[in-house]
Amino acid sequence: MGQCLPKDGGLQCAECHPLGYDAVSTQDEEEGRKDSARVLLPASKASVEIEFFPWKRLSLLAVGCMLCCGLMPGMALYIEMFAHAGLMSSSCPEGSDDGPCKEQYQGLTGIFSGGQFVTLLLQLPVGLVYDRYGAYSICVGGGACVFLGMLLLLIPLYGAEYGDDASTNMLFPLAFLLIDGASFANSYGIYGIMWHFPGKVTFIMSLSTATYQLSAFQPLVVQQLMTLMGLSCASGMAVFTCLVGGGVALCYLYA
Repeated sequence: MGQCLPKDGGLQCAECHPLGYDAVSTQDEEEGRKDSARVLLPASKASVEIEFFPWKRLSLLAVGCMLCCGLMPGMALYIEMFAHAGLMSSSCPEGSDDGPCKEQYQGLTGIFSGGQFVTLLLQLPVGLVYDRYGAYSICVGGGACVFLGMLLLLIPLYGAEYGDDASTNMLFPLAFLLIDGASFANSYGIYGIMWHFPGKVTFIMSLSTATYQLSAFQPLVVQQLMTLMGLSCASGMAVFTCLVGGGVALCYLYA
């Protein structure tokens, strides 16, 4: 409880605001009415925590979107990795057992190049879906589709590892389109918390783009997993798929 002290012919009453601010009410006795003029003064750690929370949320959401990344930015390394893993090896001439062949590289490059064109075209419908269903739905839904695409990608990779590339490699283009298209959609989810950062709109837009482009580091992470844990390409991608699942969880919690 505050106490009332005379001041300038009136009473100044101080009370404690429940949100942690000091509220001051001024009563005008001359006119016989009560004016309420409240001055909010930061008085507790709660206000600092409230200001910090949007940045914490943005940071964790950005990490989640980075984990739900596409394949296209790491195209050069992925082509090399997938070729040595045996993906599209069924396109090689018979008797060519001395590593990846020219036809194999051409097939992988064609899928990545064609997939890039289709993925860029998907940006328009992704924007329409964002406007219709909102940031949360497109972020979590996009991340979940990236996870499903990574699971689908494991089928042709393990198929190549076990010598069954001819019957499984047709799933690779589908997995590629699902992963990269959904990764674009997932990155749009950051726009949903843009309004918590007035004056930093351009920064948020740049961050949304960066979460997709930083997926160029994904093959480097997979290569390190393969080296440190002695894994094949398919098993390394399987471990990274678990990290993608963690990214989807972050998007679910903080989008």
